[in-house]
Amino acid sequence: MDDLDVKLGNSNKNILRTPRWPDQHNEVFGELLFEQYLCGNINDGILRRDMWKDLVGILNRRVEGNYTENSAQIRFKNMKADFRAVFQLANRSGWGWDENLHLPIASDEIWDEIIQENPKLAKYRRNQFHQYEIFEKICGDNNAVGTFARSSRRTNKSIEEVVTG
Repeated sequence: MDDLDVKLGNSNKNILRTPRWPDQHNEVFGELLFEQYLCGNINDGILRRDMWKDLVGILNRRVEGNYTENSAQIRFKNMKADFRAVFQLANRSGWGWDENLHLPIASDEIWDEIIQENPKLAKYRRNQFHQYEIFEKICGDNNAVGTFARSSRRTNKSIEEVVTG
């Protein structure tokens, strides 16, 4: 490790704890998760605990990475949260879904209102969620939409609760 790495905080510890997930790695990770889903190893949006080691090993070989089970589990959790937010936005009354761009669509006025209420949702306005179809299959049954929406399997917050909460 050189002096620049030390100044920037680029130690091996930081790399392992907070890895960067390039789009290509997210794509491979999504494909691997979908394979696990097809094999019956993902139920209710949760990968069986004993499958993480093998999945991370395959991921690291395919992308020539150094991800840990913990970093992959965190990434999966974050991707599921992204899916829930995009799903709930796209399924709001007056909203739609752009199949080509993988984006929820609404008028600029509606987007501006949503972003003003919750600035964290701004990233879903123009940033594509390429693994949407995969996550729709993996955990789409666990999502419900509407003001008082509740999933029959889990108690996820509705987008209204996220926006106002």
